[in-house]
Order: sequence, then structure tokens, then C-alpha cells
Amino acid sequence: MINLFCFPYAGGSSYVFASWKKHLNENINLKLTELAGRGTRIGEPLYPSIDEIIDDLYHKIKGDLGERFAFFGHSMGALIAYELAAKLIKENERVPEHLFLSGRGFPKIKEDNFVHELPEEEFKNTLLNLEGTPKEIFQNEELSKLFLPIIRSDYKLVERYIPKENMSQSIPTEVSILNGINDAFTNDDLQKWEIITNKKFVIKQFDGGHFFINEKKEEVLNYISQTLETHTI
Repeated sequence: MINLFCFPYAGGSSYVFASWKKHLNENINLKLTELAGRGTRIGEPLYPSIDEIIDDLYHKIKGDLGERFAFFGHSMGALIAYELAAKLIKENERVPEHLFLSGRGFPKIKEDNFVHELPEEEFKNTLLNLEGTPKEIFQNEELSKLFLPIIRSDYKLVERYIPKENMSQSIPTEVSILNGINDAFTNDDLQKWEIITNKKFVIKQFDGGHFFINEKKEEVLNYISQTLETHTI
């Protein structure tokens, strides 16, 4: 049995992965992680930085890793998965057997044109174009007031994220980069992730845009299952 910890995209909760269990191999134990400010932790304050997310999750999962485990993260969740793996190494913990980094190019410093600073309507339109946020949220004033500040806060964390000075071979584990072929990331954006490991590195493309994990869910989960099957002891 291998534990698969999943980390959501901006504005997402553990709910976005709730339906995955029935599509994964029976030897994969899906572990849903909830971030503060949403889902079962809706009353908790939002994080001021990615580092705060990592510290929080580290203390929540370090006793629940099991004998074997892997990380999956999409978009913002990919940064979380990488940074949490780096935190485990720093704390002399075991590393995940595999990192699935999805919907995210290699991190770089973005100097301007922050999405989180857009006026309300432009911000909504940007999210609608990505097709990952249910339209009902934009059509319902109460839902908008509840969820849009969470999404905007998450965007701020990602857009102000500063990558470590030396990420070279920082995670000694196999890495899969998952990407939608219609997403905005270039091949170079994806290939640069290779520097984080000296183990097997794969780029896997799927039909779809940024939220291909919803459009091609079964294909994505088949890939994850097959990949982790190769780790079976």
C-alpha cells in the first residue's frame, strides 16, 4: 500500500480530489489534505505565504506518511508538493517515492501584471477563462463573497513565491510533470523542472487546458496508478 497525498490548486479544497479514490488502483491510499480557510477548515485564517502552508502541512502529515508515500499537486498544489518534499528532506524525514507536479511550469520570479491585483470583474473573467472555477460561484453574490477572496489570496501567494536559489537535485525522487497541451506553459517551462532531481524524470502531456485533470480525469489517474505500480515492492 502506498499513500498518495494530494494538494489543490488556488481556491481549491480537498473536495476536488474526493472522486479520485474509485479510479485509483486498490493499493493506492488516497490522502486528502485540507488547507486553512476552506472546506473543513473554513473558519481558519488564510496563509500569508507559501512557507506558512508548508509548515502547517508538514506538522499535519509527518506522522501519517506510512511506509510508502507519493505527492500530487496541481498548479499551486505543485509548488506545495515540491516545497513540502524539500521540507521533509530538511527535517531528515523520508522523501516521497514519486512527485507528480501538474499544471505548473518551473517557478520563476514574476515582476509585474499580477492576476491577484486585477479589479473584480477582470479577476472573475480571468478565472472563467481558465474554466476551473464553477460558474455558479460568479453568479451567486454570497458564494462570490466567500470564495473569491480565498482564490485571490492563493494567487497572491503563488505570484509572490520566490524560488530557492539552488533547486538543483534538491529532491532525490522520481518526478512526473503533467501538463495540458493547450495550457500556456512552454516545453522549456516544463523541462526546467528536471534540475530538481537526479532520478527518473518524465513529462506527460494530456489533451486539454489548465484544468485537464478534470477534463481527462480517468487518463490522469490511470497514469498515476500505472506509475506507482512500478514502485510496488
